[in-house]
Amino acid sequence: MASFTPENMSGKYKLNKQLSTNMEELMQIQKVGWVVRKAIISALVALTIAHDNTSFNTLAEVAGIPGVANNRLLDGTSVEEKDPIFGLAKKRTVVVLLGDVTEAHLKDAWKGLDPDTKLVFTSYQSVKDGWKMIEIVTVQEVDAQVRLVMYCVGTNDKGEVVHARMVYDRVDK
Repeated sequence: MASFTPENMSGKYKLNKQLSTNMEELMQIQKVGWVVRKAIISALVALTIAHDNTSFNTLAEVAGIPGVANNRLLDGTSVEEKDPIFGLAKKRTVVVLLGDVTEAHLKDAWKGLDPDTKLVFTSYQSVKDGWKMIEIVTVQEVDAQVRLVMYCVGTNDKGEVVHARMVYDRVDK
């Protein structure tokens, strides 16, 4: 198994619902329908990541059903991608150091980490529905275990803001 660090988060993960916030409000911001939200919230959510110096690729599974691959280049290129759940969105991904994050609410999510910790920072903007989201992923100690942590901030077209934290346990140890 490769090392499990912010520089290499490749692996298989399972969402730890006890340590994560409820994702329903975030999905509401993204205009995901009620039935789909309830299905995702009640199901086992797994995540497979392939991460290297140039890309951060994820594949989520809900109740064992593979979802859409989310392939991200880490060079800051803005691309449009259509997802069957979230619709058409522009996304841009870069690697940043925690010490370079200036937004207080984003910096607070990573208290206790070294300022030189690398974060995979993706911004999304819906082409049609008006929502925006920032997603930051890294490795962090949660409840005395090193875990994958994904912190999201979503904003809808009315300016309402939702924060969510998803904590994943590594399952391919």
